Amino acid sequence: MGRGVWLAPHRSGVTLREYSQAWLAERSVRGRPLAVRTRETYRHSLDRWVLPTLGGLPLDRITPAAVRSWHAKISAATGPTATRQAYAVLRAILSTAVADDALARNPCRITGAGQARTDERPLLDLEQVQQLATRMPAHLRGLVELAFWGHLRLGELIALRIQDVDLDAGTVTVRRQGVETDTGPEEGPPKVGSHRTVHLPPQGTRRWTNT
Repeated sequence: MGRGVWLAPHRSGVTLREYSQAWLAERSVRGRPLAVRTRETYRHSLDRWVLPTLGGLPLDRITPAAVRSWHAKISAATGPTATRQAYAVLRAILSTAVADDALARNPCRITGAGQARTDERPLLDLEQVQQLATRMPAHLRGLVELAFWGHLRLGELIALRIQDVDLDAGTVTVRRQGVETDTGPEEGPPKVGSHRTVHLPPQGTRRWTNT
């Protein structure tokens, strides 16, 4: 984030709306630009839930009390996922403002408000996977089994190329992922830290369905 632009918002009257636009344009993760879908999610959270209430406030006018009131308002208006995402992006923006010396302390202090809470997902056993694969169209059965044995995400599976699969070595290399964006499907790098080579079990320890 360019600190020279936002060094003294209390004197320049920089609002959250103004600051968030620059933050979103410059935001990166481990030196990489935001993925398209992530940027769209941030933009939606800002436009739908954050900026209508807080966007016009100067940064130093966004107090813990204002954040609590805003959070209660959106919690009553939407579901837990949208609420969590909106709070998380607001907290991230204001954390950057603290790092920019634009705020003394982040006013987002609601314990656990930005953390995802999901039930533990059930696991399929080998027999269930084989039953699922046999009920799929023939050209999709391999994807079901590869998802099981290789623990690949759906977006990673649909972006695979022939050259990503080494049958002799028994490996699959994840180089890209497919995502659904507001403008249609796109391919790009996998999530940060997810570029990897997966070693599949030896054929003698797994049973593939006939295709």
